[in-house]
Amino acid sequence: MDIVGKDRERYRKFFGERDKQKDYRVYSVCSLCYNECANRVRVLDGKPIAAEGVPESDKGAQGGLCAKGVSAIMDWHNPNRILYPVKRTNPKKGLHEDPKWERITWEEALDTITEKLKAARKKDPRSTVFAMTPGPTGGMRANSTWSRFIPAFGGNSHGSGGPGVMCGASAHHIGALHYAAWDIVPDYRYCNYVLRCGGNEGWGGGRNASASIRQAAAARERGLKMKVMDPQGFTVASKGEEWIPILPATDIAVFLAMANLIVNEIGVYDKEYIRHKTNGSYLIGGDRLYVRDEQTGKPLLFDEADQKLKTCDDPTLTHPAIEGKQTVHGVECQPAFALIKEHLKQYKPDWASEISTVPAETIRRLARELVDEAKIGSFIEIDGVKVPYRPACVVGYKGLQTHSNSFHQYSAMHLINILLGNQDVCGGLLGSGTARSLGYPETGGFTYSAYRGLDGMLTTGAWPVGTPAWPPGKVQEPGSFLNFYDIFSHARTNIYPYAEDWEELWQNAGHPFEPEVFFTYGANVVMNIVRPEAAEKFLRRIPFACALQPFHNETTEGFCDIVLPESHYLETLDISTGFSVTYSYPVGLDKWSFHVRLPVTEPKGEARDIQDVMFDLADRVGIRAEYNAQINDYYTFTKGRRAGKDIEIPPIIRPEERISNIELVDRVLKYHFGEERGLEWFRDNGFMTWKKRPEESYWRWFIDARVPMYYEVIEVDKEETIKGAEKIGFHLNWDYFTGLTSYFPSIIHTELPPDSEFDLFVISQRDPLMTYRFTAHNPYINKVASLNPYTYNIAMNAETAKKKGIKDGDTVCLENRFGDKQTGTVKLSQLVHPKVVAAVGLGSWARGMPIAKGKGINPNALLRQDQHRFCPLSGSAEPTPRVKAYKTKSETRSAT
Repeated sequence: MDIVGKDRERYRKFFGERDKQKDYRVYSVCSLCYNECANRVRVLDGKPIAAEGVPESDKGAQGGLCAKGVSAIMDWHNPNRILYPVKRTNPKKGLHEDPKWERITWEEALDTITEKLKAARKKDPRSTVFAMTPGPTGGMRANSTWSRFIPAFGGNSHGSGGPGVMCGASAHHIGALHYAAWDIVPDYRYCNYVLRCGGNEGWGGGRNASASIRQAAAARERGLKMKVMDPQGFTVASKGEEWIPILPATDIAVFLAMANLIVNEIGVYDKEYIRHKTNGSYLIGGDRLYVRDEQTGKPLLFDEADQKLKTCDDPTLTHPAIEGKQTVHGVECQPAFALIKEHLKQYKPDWASEISTVPAETIRRLARELVDEAKIGSFIEIDGVKVPYRPACVVGYKGLQTHSNSFHQYSAMHLINILLGNQDVCGGLLGSGTARSLGYPETGGFTYSAYRGLDGMLTTGAWPVGTPAWPPGKVQEPGSFLNFYDIFSHARTNIYPYAEDWEELWQNAGHPFEPEVFFTYGANVVMNIVRPEAAEKFLRRIPFACALQPFHNETTEGFCDIVLPESHYLETLDISTGFSVTYSYPVGLDKWSFHVRLPVTEPKGEARDIQDVMFDLADRVGIRAEYNAQINDYYTFTKGRRAGKDIEIPPIIRPEERISNIELVDRVLKYHFGEERGLEWFRDNGFMTWKKRPEESYWRWFIDARVPMYYEVIEVDKEETIKGAEKIGFHLNWDYFTGLTSYFPSIIHTELPPDSEFDLFVISQRDPLMTYRFTAHNPYINKVASLNPYTYNIAMNAETAKKKGIKDGDTVCLENRFGDKQTGTVKLSQLVHPKVVAAVGLGSWARGMPIAKGKGINPNALLRQDQHRFCPLSGSAEPTPRVKAYKTKSETRSAT
């Protein structure tokens, strides 16, 4: 029996009787975006015909399902799906090339890929470049099944698949440091005041999308006040009380001015939170580093209770000082907070207003409103447990933290939240899931927790992918990593190796190895990170490329030699969705809601589940024991159960075992929930829920760990970073490498003179209809998108357009200083900053996506990414090009 035949035999053994029914319903999990909401799918005559939400589950909208989730049924029926392995017969690779696909067998496909992987691994494991993205229908599989293969393979060459550097690099980095979570969301159940700065959770997208829509709607009903500071006002601002237009990448000035007002003028902030839950009480010497105990090397604090110096983990520590000066080891020092407080005095509201265009009086009002609404010092009792109550927060996402000043801008926002003391407490700002689980009550399984790690700092217990931000990586000699992570050890993912200057920098590093294989899952690097021509330059140098995808895109068609067909999520058995606990999971007091993505019907054609494919490849390459260890680590919550202790965690799979995905799922379920609740139970019952405890929902004061308001590790690594970076040709503003959150302008505000003809900033807002570019191919979504004037058109301020002689519906050209152009239909609006144009990131041309072809524009095509257009501390790319806009000679069309 061939490979696919064995897969189908296992499937039919477990799901065959159910599938014999003419009309049935299956509890599963949507996977049209990374939010992975619970759904229930109706199947008629073996074909899925409808999807709906699950009212009894909190993993989603409690019965609702977004437009993407409802319309995803159409993707299963899409005639353009990849159903069989194919190989390229056109030897020419490049943008817009026709690959001239030819169908091959799974054996031939896997044999070829295995041969290439083994040869590359023998030569140098780093010569295989892995790229991934959570999608288009794979969900958490990118972060579990796929990403866990990379360390098992022995490689470290991670080429971002798209979203990371253009989506949430700083959010994930600082999310780990501050919340032990991938991202943040307001505690809408109790929050009374939200200042939202980019992102659109609660409106239609972002983390916990459907659950946030549900919670935010209920919050508005009870009187939530939401102010929105954003360059455009036609998305989430439509649900707010006030829209505050702002220039892109200038939020940092407003945040620093607000922080200054809070600590130096208003004078009301959460001193106890700073004292006990941050490193604001750590003593800082003249070298800007922690003053450490000479014997243990641990950071020192001054305890005002008994006037003694103590280490950060001293159990007698009672009332650490956050102001004042001390002399230690003959050196004068002061608490980090005192240093920050003085540092902030330079950031005045009038200064911030001039930079951002936000009026100074508005900045002052917002600072006062946040302080008043935060109810600093208050508590609330929930189920008999007393927890801090801070019902106000500042929150943001994509537009806020994808700039060349990303790290400082995003940390400036969190500095305000620290001052309010609202992190992971009732009513405040929560991690995107739950960083602490006390376990399933009946078995004690499904237990994990964030914990105190190096230097007493918060350390993630359950992390979805790769290496978390703490403890940090060590700076190394350049040449170990394709993306220079060896130098920029705080930014695991960045614009390299796709950036315009990568080849020159790589040569300067000694060209230690040459990429031999490019293996991609879910990703579309041609469209999602840099301008397509820059991605093309890198991809064309790689001799062999392959992909695992359900649909073709610009990357597979232009550069892949073999493409393997991934089963659609409606055909997939997937346990990983239940383990995305700090990524996208019920937050706050929402119930624990554990779901398995169950296949609703047998896979079409020869499409296969990614877990079975990766098990096969691990066997063939000879790394099954290493891969099993990685899978164990993920599904046992090894790090979160050890919590820094050296204890043995029983495995789910033994090193030598060869099990299938069905067996894996059954074992994982029984491991955590008991022998009676394996896959058969979930097949018949769908999902399980249990009550979340306040100590899990609002865990911050139940875990003895601190978060950074001063980033000392940056100061520690600074000199080594500069040395390695300059050695190979990086010439950056090294003042940026400071532990003090400080003002640095984005490159978009310094690269051209103020009177430049390239007077507009292009922003790419997130549209709730779109998952990257993928969903534009869905006929239902395309129809709705065509009715929304802001999805496929370029939005421009009406007064700005009038000055340029542009009318609503005109065809306009956006052109950057290099002559790169994008052309589209303009929609005029008062809800766009006068110096901004807004366009959703679309513009597909792939043959495998005929409905999406030619819809909208691709703002990334206007970018020229290089070392000056990314944040070296987080890896975030600068997504905002400067352009001029002018009318073309095409006929005027309706933009509505």
